[in-house]
Amino acid sequence: MLDPWTLALSPVLFVQGKWVRLRTPKLPEAPGPRSGEQGQGPPLSLMIIGDSAAAGVGIEHQHRALTGKLAEQLQSHCRLSWQLHARSGLNTAQALHLIDAINAEAIDVVLVSLGVNDALSPVSRQRWLNQTAALTHTLRRRFQPSLILLTALPPLGAFPGLPWPLSAHLGHRANRFNRALSQWAAPQQDIGILDLTTGATLLTEHLAPDRFHPGEPVHQHWAELATAHIRPLVPSPAPDQTAP
Repeated sequence: MLDPWTLALSPVLFVQGKWVRLRTPKLPEAPGPRSGEQGQGPPLSLMIIGDSAAAGVGIEHQHRALTGKLAEQLQSHCRLSWQLHARSGLNTAQALHLIDAINAEAIDVVLVSLGVNDALSPVSRQRWLNQTAALTHTLRRRFQPSLILLTALPPLGAFPGLPWPLSAHLGHRANRFNRALSQWAAPQQDIGILDLTTGATLLTEHLAPDRFHPGEPVHQHWAELATAHIRPLVPSPAPDQTAP
């Protein structure tokens, strides 16, 4: 059910939403490979599932987007096999169908980037949370990951390409979605939350040219946050038994 403030502003929000969609440049997904293997050391498998941010929209190449940055940071610690399954416009319900089509066995770490397209839609917070729960259940059943990393929604209210009151409305929704996500995930040992605002300030120059998608500095920060969660899963090298 919509709150009275949102209900009263719904005609304005509808018009502004259409205006933003019309004037926002349509940037392509980052070109480059979506699977690979690199690095030395203990084996680790990584799967990234998500929306246009995970697909690297507005980034020059995949090696400069999240997947490439994360592989670069992990390759000195493990032999990483990675795969990316992402497309622009993907919401959480659609991601469930995407997972069903993935041909893969056990995966050590799954990183998820979803929620923005849900927040931009009329879906309720509780319905989105239920879909997220279904998503994590499906990931566990299909791939038995040791760790699932869920990316929190970015601060939509601070995005310079969104006019007021649309920015305030979306910022409020993103905050409510994030609070619900954190409370739901807290007791689950195999779930981590990646909050891109942790240790960083969102600046206009950190965004892609459309002033909506994350730019390369955000992808770098995103990868650093993920690496901090993933590194403890990599076994330490065995001590050299040949030393006197």
